[in-house]
Amino acid sequence: MAASLRQRGLETIIVIPRGDAAFATLLREAQVAFQELDLVRLRKSRDPVVHARFVARFWPNVRVLRGLIREHDAKIVHTNGLMNLQAAIAARLEHVPLVWHLNDMESPRLLRTVFLPFVRRWADRIAVGARAIGRFYFPDTSGGEGRLHLVYPPVDPEKFNPGVDGSKVRAEFGIPDACPLIGTVANLGPGKGLEYLIEAAPRIKERFPTAKFILVGQWLENRRPYWLSLMRRREELGLARDVFFAGQR
Repeated sequence: MAASLRQRGLETIIVIPRGDAAFATLLREAQVAFQELDLVRLRKSRDPVVHARFVARFWPNVRVLRGLIREHDAKIVHTNGLMNLQAAIAARLEHVPLVWHLNDMESPRLLRTVFLPFVRRWADRIAVGARAIGRFYFPDTSGGEGRLHLVYPPVDPEKFNPGVDGSKVRAEFGIPDACPLIGTVANLGPGKGLEYLIEAAPRIKERFPTAKFILVGQWLENRRPYWLSLMRRREELGLARDVFFAGQR
């Protein structure tokens, strides 16, 4: 998306947590400007040290983000996720329009009750990655007040299109060319609905016996119980030779 915006005369500066080497490499290869910061966020943890770190670094995060907004004369600030308040506060204090992007459906009711008022009050535009996400956060359609927009995750058609030769992937996993191959791309975490694809596989194979399935996405260590459950269910359904986990690509 940053490359497409550049073609329209708009530059993007992405702020990422320090230590995300894979994402930083992708940004360098795409020649997209980025800044690594010691960003903190709320964690599902009972460790008081984790929460103390969040409290200690929260306002320093805001201060650094305000400096970046001024340094680059940012015209729009985009923040991703319900509980990532630092960029929202920085944008508000610097009087810069804010786009607040909601992309998941995992936030507990208590946290939605606490954080959604900030979204309603501060966001100039609210982006949701799917209609279901919009209904999840705004079930009565209130709060958006004309600011709510459906923005699907972008796909690069030069890399992902029916004309791309998939023979290398088929060869890697031993999938014959004649077999129908159904794939999905997502990090292996709850909320992606990957379990439904695995549950549907036997029914699909009733009609297309040679069908194979491939799940492409990162194995998130903090979601280990989830992806282990996917692998276990694959075995229980007798799909070990039909469902493949390709990892991050």
